[in-house]
Amino acid sequence: MNKQKAIQTAYPRIAKERGTSVPVSNRLLKFSDGSSTKAVGIDLSQATCPDRSYHAELAGVAYENGIVKLLFGQATRSKKVRSLIEVSMSPHAVIQSLNVIAEIKKPSIEDLLRLTGEETRTLSEFDEDPPEVARL
Repeated sequence: MNKQKAIQTAYPRIAKERGTSVPVSNRLLKFSDGSSTKAVGIDLSQATCPDRSYHAELAGVAYENGIVKLLFGQATRSKKVRSLIEVSMSPHAVIQSLNVIAEIKKPSIEDLLRLTGEETRTLSEFDEDPPEVARL
């Protein structure tokens, strides 16, 4: 397989929502049988981070138009969704992420639940957008 330098290009997201441009790397991978494929990736360490952290109390998953949306939200006291972070990923990227998480041995998910005193919960349903939505 030939090594080629990754081409980095920033693609700004044009939308009403707040967002950030992240460098995208493109590599052409050639295999010994003569075939090739294109590998595209992003370096999330290059993304700008907000000054404050976000503690999600709700989580959900939606699948629309071939895209998986991971939903993280905060609720008001009346149990309505106050704010929402929506992370869009391809189904393949979700599978890759879950495989990476599954390989983490220490601490395990069970260890984290025990340490935090949390329990596994049912996913939340998000029927409509709350006043604050950040789409990534």
